[in-house]
Amino acid sequence: MLDDVEVWDVTPTLPIELLNFYGNTESDKIHLFWSTCSEINNDRFEIYKSFNAEDYNLMGSLNGNGTTNQTIQYEYFDEEYCDNVVYYKLRQVDYDGNFKEYGPIAIYCHPNNKKVIKIVNEIGQEVDEDYDGVKFYIYE
Repeated sequence: MLDDVEVWDVTPTLPIELLNFYGNTESDKIHLFWSTCSEINNDRFEIYKSFNAEDYNLMGSLNGNGTTNQTIQYEYFDEEYCDNVVYYKLRQVDYDGNFKEYGPIAIYCHPNNKKVIKIVNEIGQEVDEDYDGVKFYIYE
């Protein structure tokens, strides 16, 4: 009597569809970026920081956009600059408290007293500071 059986779709709905999560250094701070192309019941994002990629501390949070199918861009500034590698994780938290983590990403904070010789893109072409894409700084 299989005709009377109801079938339920129990595929879990992803809380967000993350497009990217990255960061860079700007003057004396670190600028983090991420984008979503959809969000479902997204309460907030929490940003975590570590200096050893093992012990993470909550730095701050940003409100999510609830439920949307629009592309949303987020950014966060870490004002505590360093001269070492810093690791970041992003935690998305639903209204019901469930969460999912993304990352870690690593950002190298270079001391401001080093002189930049040139900036190149991923394929080695020299670019300027305003280049929109991945940049590699070469120091003396």
